[in-house]
Amino acid sequence: MGTPLIVGPIYESLFDKAKISREKLAWIIDSTASPVSVMVPFIGWGVYIMGLIDTEFKRLSIDMSSWDAFMVSLPYFIYPVLAVLIVPLIILLKLDFGPMKAAEDRIMNTGQIYWDNAKPLRESVEVDKDVENKSKPILIWLPIVILIVSLFTLLAPKGFPFQSVEGKDFRIALSLSYFFAAISIILLMLFYKVKTISQSLNIYTTGMKNMTDILVILVLAWSLGSVLDKLGTANYIVQVIDGTIPPAIVPALIFLVGACMSFANGTSWGTFAIMLPLAIPLGYHLDISLAVCIGAVISGGIFGDHSSPISDTTILSSTGAGADHKDHNKTQVPIAIFNGIVTTIALLITSIIDFKFTLILAILSMICGVFIINQVQKYRYNH
Repeated sequence: MGTPLIVGPIYESLFDKAKISREKLAWIIDSTASPVSVMVPFIGWGVYIMGLIDTEFKRLSIDMSSWDAFMVSLPYFIYPVLAVLIVPLIILLKLDFGPMKAAEDRIMNTGQIYWDNAKPLRESVEVDKDVENKSKPILIWLPIVILIVSLFTLLAPKGFPFQSVEGKDFRIALSLSYFFAAISIILLMLFYKVKTISQSLNIYTTGMKNMTDILVILVLAWSLGSVLDKLGTANYIVQVIDGTIPPAIVPALIFLVGACMSFANGTSWGTFAIMLPLAIPLGYHLDISLAVCIGAVISGGIFGDHSSPISDTTILSSTGAGADHKDHNKTQVPIAIFNGIVTTIALLITSIIDFKFTLILAILSMICGVFIINQVQKYRYNH
């Protein structure tokens, strides 16, 4: 979650010189944060999601590992993929629309970084030359190499990546790999005198304390799943919608409910914790593809995480870019809604006609839609 606070200050001066608005910088940071993280199985996001999936699969006696479930669901992470791919599409082809177009026109025509009434969440920062001179590329690439090598070394005896690995084994290997990588970066910072031993350990322990929130959410999610199971919530919902709502539209409904929930509470993780214990049993009992149901939940959770004004990712992106939070949210929401509409249509099509290439269809629809919106915008401007 700290990435936006790192990326923003690094690129803000470059964006200002290139006459690219701070709103666009915040949007780029936001679109490459949680939408990217949720698709990576070997970081906290993936491990958390697999933990939730594993609990529901055990409860339903589904003979499939959470790793396999995550991987087969990836093609249905439609909204996160669209959120990432629309960035190069709009940037390279200059297809801005809505409030983002107005922000780009402002800085291009007047040179104004902000609107007159803007209130940036932080002031521009000067790079600390002393820290910059001490920093070395090895501080970045060596811990990553150690992480990857450790992960594969620990999992290789279990057949990874050619054989399925139990979610529990994968999480243990990942935790050890992170630990080895953390130790390596602490030693490197000491060797290059970037940080003292006390500063390094303080950073490490602070990070561990931040993880307690994740552990609390995970424990509460397991508890919620148990309560929903004892109450028979999924069975009740199945009985209510049986014969009244076509099962084919259930994934789209899951996405819409998750999107509204995550937008209202600003958290994707909380949405995953609430929706996965409902969506997985629902898909299982209605004989709907579990991969599609899981993908719909993830897409719905990321929608709010990416667009809600109270989302921590959105706030951090505004702060990192040094943008007015209201302006960032105002420019980002129309793009998020557009991708949300495409996601809903794609989920409907894949469920109604059992279409296997939903993601490709969604990407092509997004590209066509952006071009159409841009042309309509130009027509209105010229007339």
